[in-house]
Amino acid sequence: MGKNYTLNSFIKHFADNKVVYDKSFQRRVVWDSKNTNKYFESLSRGWALQSIVVADIDACRDHCGQEDVGNYTSAEYFENFVPDGKKYVSLDGQNRTKKTLAFFNNEITISGKFLDADGQEQSVQNSFFRDLPERLRDHFKTGCNVTVQVVEKATKDDLSLIFKALNDGKPLNDQERRQAVKSPIADWVRGTSATYSTMLKNLVPEVQRDRMIDDETIAKLAMVLMKDYNHQYFKTKDWGLSASNINDWYQLGVGFNTLEDPTCCYIESEITRVEQIIKIMAAVVVKQKVYSQSKIIPKKAWWATLLACEWAYDNGFEIYDNVTFFKELKNIEDRIATDSESQHAKDRELKIKNGLDPDEVNKEHYYFRWQNLPHQPPSRNKRKDALIAEMGKTSNLSKLTLRKKSAQRKVAYA
Repeated sequence: MGKNYTLNSFIKHFADNKVVYDKSFQRRVVWDSKNTNKYFESLSRGWALQSIVVADIDACRDHCGQEDVGNYTSAEYFENFVPDGKKYVSLDGQNRTKKTLAFFNNEITISGKFLDADGQEQSVQNSFFRDLPERLRDHFKTGCNVTVQVVEKATKDDLSLIFKALNDGKPLNDQERRQAVKSPIADWVRGTSATYSTMLKNLVPEVQRDRMIDDETIAKLAMVLMKDYNHQYFKTKDWGLSASNINDWYQLGVGFNTLEDPTCCYIESEITRVEQIIKIMAAVVVKQKVYSQSKIIPKKAWWATLLACEWAYDNGFEIYDNVTFFKELKNIEDRIATDSESQHAKDRELKIKNGLDPDEVNKEHYYFRWQNLPHQPPSRNKRKDALIAEMGKTSNLSKLTLRKKSAQRKVAYA
C-alpha cells in the first residue's frame, strides 16, 4: 500500500534535495504543457490515481548489507547518497514530481479548468501558482493527494528492473493483460495464486510478484500438469510455456462463465488434480530447509519439485517428511546432472581422440541441459522420465520418505 500526501506535504518530503534521479535508469523530463495541464486537472478532480514510486535509500542500504543478502556493492551505491542528505531514489513519476515542484515554485504556468476547495470550477490561462484564485491555491496545497509507493528491499540491479517494469512503454505486461481475459481460468489462476502466496514468495522475486508473475507461474504449473481437455478442443496437449502459448491457454476459456460448465475446454476433474498436486508442492516448498526462506529457490529446483510431486500423486504416494523429501530430491537431481556433465565431457574427449570436432556433441542430449529448459516440452519430458526413473528405485523411495497411501476398504458391519 502506498502513502497519500497532500501536495504541500509532498513537495517537502520529495524536494530535489532529497531525491536522486539516477540517469542510468531514468528518462528525461519530457512532459509538455499539454501533459502538465492534464495532470493538474486530474489532481484537482481526484483522478491522479497512479502512484509515484521511489526507493528508500537507508532501508535499501541496510537490506543489501544484511548477511543473507550480502550485496555490498549495492549497499555502497546507496551509502554514497547519504552524505548529501538524499532520502530516496526515483523509480517512476519523475515528470509528475518535477512538474509539481516547478509549479509550486512558480517556474511554470498551467491552463485549463480546475476544481477549487469549494468544488467550484475555475478556468485559468497561463497562470503561475501565485496568480491563481485563492481557493484554487488552497485546494492544490491541501486538497489534492499524491500516492507514493516506497521500495525498501532492493539492490541496485533491482532498481533497474523495477524501473524497466514500470516504464517499458506499455501500461500492462503480458500477464496483466491475460488477467483481464474473460475466461474462467483467469479467475482460477488469481484464486490459486492467492491461496499459495506463501509458496510463491519462495519462487518469484518481489519485484516480479508486483507485476503478477506469481500468477503467471501458477498458469505455467497448471499448463504443465493439465493433460486432458474437452474433446471439442483437443484431447491432450503438451504445452510450451512461451508468452503466446500462455495466451492461447487463457483464450481457450473465452465465452465460458464457469469451469463447471460441462462443455468448457478445461475439464473439472483435471483442475481438481492440478490443485491437489500444487497443494503437495506448496507444502514441500514452504517447509524445505535447503534454501533460506529469504532466498528465492532456483527455478530448476522448484520445477523438479513439481515433476516429482506430480509423479508421487499420480502413483498413489504421499510424502511423509517434506523437509527430507526436498533435500533428497535435490541430491538425486544434483547427482544426475553431475553425471550427465561428466558424460558430456567424456563424449567430447572421445571426439577429440578420434580427430573429430567435439562441438558435434549436442548438449540437448544431456540432463544438465534439460534442467534449464522447462518451457520446452521435449526437454521437460526427457528430464521428467530420467528423474522418475531414479525416484522409483526402492532405495530412493525410502530416502524420499515416499509412502504408499492406504487403500480404501469397505468394512461390513453386522
